[in-house]
Amino acid sequence: MWVLYDTPKRSKHLLSPHDTVPHRTRPPMHLRKIMLCDWWSCRQVVHYDLLPTGHEITADLYSQQLERVQQALY
Repeated sequence: MWVLYDTPKRSKHLLSPHDTVPHRTRPPMHLRKIMLCDWWSCRQVVHYDLLPTGHEITADLYSQQLERVQQALY
């Protein structure tokens, strides 16, 4: 799951019927992303990792996470 942690704030405007909506350019949606890897039991989150930008899930990383999940469960 990708988590976007730079969310722009939006403001509310009260407009009369003949006013136009103020136009504002939006920043790109994917400025900074981190990968959230979370592992659940039937009751709660057992383990999670936040991977830095540009990192991917590899077989080695996946098996390391599985070992940490197993340690957390037992």
